[in-house]
Amino acid sequence: MVNKTILATAVAITMTATIATAGVNFGGKSKTFYDVDSNDIVMDGTAVQAKFKSVVTEDLTTFGKIGVKVKADKSIGVQDSFVGLKSKSAGASVQVGRMKTLVTNLSDSSIDIFNGDSVTLNNTGRKDAMIQGSLTTNGVTLFGQSENGDGVYQIGASTKIDDVTVFGLLGTDKKDLDTQVIGLTTTLADFTISGTRQADTTSKGVETVTYSAVASKAIGGGNTVKGGYQNVVDGDDFWVAEVSHALGKHAEIFAGMKDTEATEPAFTLGYVVKF
Repeated sequence: MVNKTILATAVAITMTATIATAGVNFGGKSKTFYDVDSNDIVMDGTAVQAKFKSVVTEDLTTFGKIGVKVKADKSIGVQDSFVGLKSKSAGASVQVGRMKTLVTNLSDSSIDIFNGDSVTLNNTGRKDAMIQGSLTTNGVTLFGQSENGDGVYQIGASTKIDDVTVFGLLGTDKKDLDTQVIGLTTTLADFTISGTRQADTTSKGVETVTYSAVASKAIGGGNTVKGGYQNVVDGDDFWVAEVSHALGKHAEIFAGMKDTEATEPAFTLGYVVKF
């Protein structure tokens, strides 16, 4: 088992050395929501991040990210804190520290496309003391992630066939929950479409299967329409729709609706600022 204190110290030292010689890019995002039904304004907080990259040799590059989120109650939480090494010739990379899980990365890159209420994979988030690696060969990207070296892992692969990107993942966590994800993303008639199937199985053999599908289309004038549906087998279904309008490169406003089988439709207005 990897000692978390040792790993955190190593990440901090490596990150400091990398930042000192790297090119650093700063950015962030802030979201604010207005709940039409409750007449409440919700501040989602502001996320700020610094990404850095340093060329070691013609083949090797170090990289990293530090991210924090200032919440509405003024508290500050660390989102990301990792460093990594990438080899161009090998098509491989490895990184260590606090980062998103691979399930979260797949969710973000496929079905989690909405500013407000969204469609996501289950059990997403970030974890400490992670080790992650990837290898791309013959058009196939293999990736894996382990937490603290104690048997908690996620492994998967993705590839592109014509205009269709397909991906899959297997994993297990400390709660003895096994996860399987398969999905695809493609473009059809100017719509970007993504769909996933996720099966979560507990140590007692109880399985929950969730199907998700989303679609989006740019309709001109900085406007985008989005729609999504999620079905939990033997559970609840819900539908999400959203229209957004870009106010230049760094801001957009949106209006969204979420409807479930058990509740009345809920409407949300909001804006997003990126910097």
